[in-house]
Amino acid sequence: MKRGDIIAAVDAELERAMRLHKEPIHSYHEAEGVIREEFEEFWDEAKLKKPDPEKAYEELVQTAAMCCRAILDLGLGSLSAEGPGETS
Repeated sequence: MKRGDIIAAVDAELERAMRLHKEPIHSYHEAEGVIREEFEEFWDEAKLKKPDPEKAYEELVQTAAMCCRAILDLGLGSLSAEGPGETS
């Protein structure tokens, strides 16, 4: 699997979630809860004696999508991807 395939899967999941749950994430605390819920589903799978790689992948894609949604809904998308103190 290539990086572009993963990004496309996250984007598709983000679109699906935004259609399904039209109400935006309103706060950092709400974002934490949504992201934690998705991550916990991955963690539950990871702790199994024989984790299902497809299920783990699905849960990580959902976690990444919720991270992206939080960035968008909380208006953080305009921040620079550069580290602190760095400029272009």
